[in-house]
Order: sequence, then structure tokens, then C-alpha cells
Amino acid sequence: MIILKSFYRKKNTKIYLVIITLLFLAMGTLLYLRQNNYNRANSNLEPSYIKFNSNKENLEFIKNIKGIKELKYGIETYYYDETYNYSKSIYIFSNNTVENNHTYISQQLTSDFLSIASITLTENKYNFKVDKIINENIDFNYMYISPTDFKTLSTKTKYYTFFIYPNKWLEKNKIINKLQTKGIAKEDIEVNEKTRLYSNSFLTKYYIISIILITIGIIFLIVLFITIKNILVDENKNTKLLKYLGFHNNMIKKNHILKIISLLTLSIIISTLIISLIIIIF
Repeated sequence: MIILKSFYRKKNTKIYLVIITLLFLAMGTLLYLRQNNYNRANSNLEPSYIKFNSNKENLEFIKNIKGIKELKYGIETYYYDETYNYSKSIYIFSNNTVENNHTYISQQLTSDFLSIASITLTENKYNFKVDKIINENIDFNYMYISPTDFKTLSTKTKYYTFFIYPNKWLEKNKIINKLQTKGIAKEDIEVNEKTRLYSNSFLTKYYIISIILITIGIIFLIVLFITIKNILVDENKNTKLLKYLGFHNNMIKKNHILKIISLLTLSIIISTLIISLIIIIF
């Protein structure tokens, strides 16, 4: 304790403490700002999804992939418009609240379905009574049917269409890479990025801050190296005195290490407290 007190009384030590604290403060602030922009960019990209077709047998594997916020899987089929001139694609999902032979339809289907929703699967036609119109943030035609009806339709197809909404859209490639291990080709995976207002701005700030952070990190390492070197040079001047007082070489080296660690620890504590205070205030 006495050795540390004498160490911190030195003018050079105080200068080192201020410089290292400022660098820790700068890096900590930049890390916070970078993460904040990263999170806001992800938040603005929440409607985005990954879409692909895969064998029904892969369902459990896909469910267990980490990083998925929401997984929707359904049957892709089609229906004819009211004039029967051309067909339109539709996705059918299971919903526990829907009764057998009934359906909930997406809002964009209201112009095509009135009281009855008719869809065609493997040349067979199926009719469902429309109970409710669903208004969700989904940009494709879809309908919900009961689990029993969904199971029946599932027997008519070998594939499901999967829609994956990642926890963090910017980490979507981790999910895509995992899907590829199951034989799902990258070209068969459709990436639907729904960019909201300011998303690109947040990402630009994220990358700029990352570059600044790397630069300051390099400066920090250089300053740290010089600081440690100067501390060791200064402290070695007292080696003869310490040996005269009964300290052996190993103990002197441990004291040098203790001083350096205490300097770094104190700098981290001070910078962390300042950053925490700034976050609370703002």
C-alpha cells in the first residue's frame, strides 16, 4: 500500500493516469455509440426475412438454429382471381385459434375473397369460410387454417416454405451458412431486406465509428507500450534502494507489475463511471 501511494504521488504517474483514462473513455464511448447504432439499424430492419423451400423433414433442424426471432413455415400454393383469368400465389399457415374448415385471411386478400376462400393444391380445390381479416406487417398473400386442416394439406406436398425473421438482421449470414450445411443452396435462399427510414444512416455511422475505434485502439496500444516502458525505467532507478530495504528481485518485479495493473484498473474504473454517468444523464 505504501509503495502504491508513493507511486501515485509522482507527477509522471498522474500524467499516465489521465492519458490512459482519456483513451479508455474514448474507446468506451465509441463502443457504446457503435453498439447503439448497430442495434438501431437492426431494429429498423425487423420486417426483413429469409425465405426458402425445404423438405418437411428439415423442420426440427431449422427450429433449432440459433439467432431466430420468429419462424413461420407453411404451404405455398395458388388461387384464382375472381375472374379466373390468372392464378396468384398464396402461403398457408397453421393457427391454433382457427376452427376446422375456417380461415383467417391477410388484408390484401379481401378484394379476392369475400365469405369463402378457395385455394388449389395439387389440382384439388379446397374451400374455407372466412372468419377474420388479419392486418399484420407481412408483404405477401397468406391465410391461417386450423392445425387439422394444415396437417391434411401437408400430406399433399413434400416441402414447406420457410420464413425466418432473425433476432439481428445484420447477422443473417450466420443463419444462411447453417442452412447450407443442410444442403439448401445459397441461390435458393431469398433474402428480403425491408429497409426502413434511417437504417442506412445507422449502418454508415456504425462503420465510421468502427474505423475510428480501430485507430484509437492502435494509438492506445502504442501509448500503453510507451507508458509501461517509462514506468519500468522510472521504477528501476529505485532498485538499489529497494534491495537495501530487503526486497529481492522477484518481489521488486511483482511490485512493478502491481503498479502497472493498478494504473490500468483505476483508469478503467474512472472511465466506466464517467461513461455510465453520461448514459444516465442523456
